[in-house]
Amino acid sequence: MGDIKLGRNSRIKLNGITVARMKSFNLSENNETLDVTSFGDTHLKYERGMQSWTASISGHLDVADASQATLRTAARAGTKLSTIEFFVDTTGYYYCDTVVDPEATTIISSYTRNAEHNGIVSFDMEVTGSGPLGESGID
Repeated sequence: MGDIKLGRNSRIKLNGITVARMKSFNLSENNETLDVTSFGDTHLKYERGMQSWTASISGHLDVADASQATLRTAARAGTKLSTIEFFVDTTGYYYCDTVVDPEATTIISSYTRNAEHNGIVSFDMEVTGSGPLGESGID
């Protein structure tokens, strides 16, 4: 049986510090598909274009947590972040790869607050990567 990753061991770090009260993240790697079909072809033909990555994160609002405050401020100001890490266990994680591309960064493209009369105030953020996504310790 393979090494199964348990979601409870996941976390998000910013500047090496765990962001408090996170409850989920989704990380997507995308490949652009370019149509290279020519006159006379009877089937569509494609080539891979540019790559990109995005993430969505959700958590419970914690106004006392400095890392959450940094995320909220970055969302409002459009500040680029290059030190966000998405851990799938205690050592394996994905990150904005500034070694391969020194200009690589992330932008918080949306920040939504959620409140229900019988629930906990929470938030959702959409993150857009600019540059490559790296991985460390993922086997």
